[in-house]
Amino acid sequence: MAEELCRKELNGNRDIVVESAGIGAVSGQIPSHHAIEVMRELGCDISRQRSQPINQEMIRRADHIFVMTYGHRSEEHTSELQSRQ
Repeated sequence: MAEELCRKELNGNRDIVVESAGIGAVSGQIPSHHAIEVMRELGCDISRQRSQPINQEMIRRADHIFVMTYGHRSEEHTSELQSRQ
């Protein structure tokens, strides 16, 4: 949802790449029907989006990383991600 809302705010500017990923995400899951409906009401279509876990390459490419909680940006999660690589 956040990825598509960010794209909407960028008004289609393709010079900025927006990606969404999760610390505990399972690759390939579809958005919930409720999320699809809520986003449709806001003029966004997320029906083709699929979940993906964050990886070291995504972190390396990023200029900015936005998180949902303080825990997501903790050293513990960064260390955990690095140990998976």
